[in-house]
Amino acid sequence: MHSLAPAPPILWPVQPVWQLDPAHPIPESERRTCCAVATTLMMLNHFLPAQGVPRSFLHVRNGLLRAGGKNSQGHWQHSAQVAFFATFGLVAWRRNWAAPSQNPQWLADHEGYSPAQLAALRDQTASESPLSAAERPWSCLRRSLASIGPVIASVMPGFTTNRQNHQIVLLGFRSDGPSTVLAFLDPLAHPRLHPFESDLPRFLAHFNRRAIFVLPPDASDRSPESHTCDSETPPGTPRTFPAVPEFLSST
Repeated sequence: MHSLAPAPPILWPVQPVWQLDPAHPIPESERRTCCAVATTLMMLNHFLPAQGVPRSFLHVRNGLLRAGGKNSQGHWQHSAQVAFFATFGLVAWRRNWAAPSQNPQWLADHEGYSPAQLAALRDQTASESPLSAAERPWSCLRRSLASIGPVIASVMPGFTTNRQNHQIVLLGFRSDGPSTVLAFLDPLAHPRLHPFESDLPRFLAHFNRRAIFVLPPDASDRSPESHTCDSETPPGTPRTFPAVPEFLSST
């Protein structure tokens, strides 16, 4: 009997955006809390590459604010990011596996989801239905990374150098023996340091169970095979993130 070969690694080619870049024409104090702006810009540039003049950080920030970007506590709202993607004709939706109800109709009734958004969301929730509540988030993320593209994920303080809830962009995953390793972009880190890696248990321990998905315009033509990395055409070697983030070190 032959053992099954491990699945080829997935690594979507997303260009990093540094939220702390001094070139962004906004106050430094605000840049420190603009992870949502950076992740939205990364996803937008990936799914709809700009023609001519590159999209600016300020353009995305202002667009998110017009879409109701922050709540009364000043935190960025995932619903605003979803609405902003829609202004570009992209089908996007958000998930919160910690919410009391996973009924897609709630988002249609309260956030005005279109039939296309509802169809994508219902397909996703239907694929999770046989699984336990604990298994659903990673199963959903894995399925999306393998067949659709990168995903925005919300993580708790301490996953990287973040001191508060933070957004990252998941790029893909690979097998490391019996373990799974995730590749991701952290908008707090300088672009030259990307991408980072995390083992799956560490990611899940910090995952807020909230994510944003975007369906690309060419979704019907996408397949995992066309976006995997292998020994012949590697899109880059992920950089392993230190086990203990620097700001938590005692030295």
